[in-house]
Amino acid sequence: MVSGPLLPKITQCSIGDIVCSDHAPLTQTLRGPFPLRGQAPWRLNNSLLHDPTFLTQMTQNLEQYFQLNDLPETSPIKPSIRGLLISRASYMKHTANHKHIKLLHTLRDVTNAHTVQPEDTHLKTIVNVTKRINDIPLAKTSYTLQRLKMRHYSQGNMAGETTSTIQNTLPTFGF
Repeated sequence: MVSGPLLPKITQCSIGDIVCSDHAPLTQTLRGPFPLRGQAPWRLNNSLLHDPTFLTQMTQNLEQYFQLNDLPETSPIKPSIRGLLISRASYMKHTANHKHIKLLHTLRDVTNAHTVQPEDTHLKTIVNVTKRINDIPLAKTSYTLQRLKMRHYSQGNMAGETTSTIQNTLPTFGF
């Protein structure tokens, strides 16, 4: 399936879900030509800021923190907030994985019921659940693309750098 020179570059393989046919998609992650760095620094998951229940929880946590800590220094607040953010992000990831597994079980059960007794309601449910399962990787890809754009914007070549590079490469004339 993969040519010999690519084998050492494979870092991860996964088998996807069988949704539409009797074949499952295979995903391979290849190591790029750039050298590997350490673990990426932690970044804020922006989608947390759009969740009203999380915002109320964060507000309550901050109020409680300031009531308990009357010290003039506020440096310990950063780990407290970061811990809450990481906790909520892992909870959301766990919930999303649970929903995905539940959708797969629903699809299996409805498909079995449709094979035994074909009905239009079963078929509509199969189409609906299949669409919801197919939307999950699309949402992940969209989120990854958004993060990539944000990373490129924050770390990419800015217009000022381009202008200064051009200015430094222009020949100077001594008059």
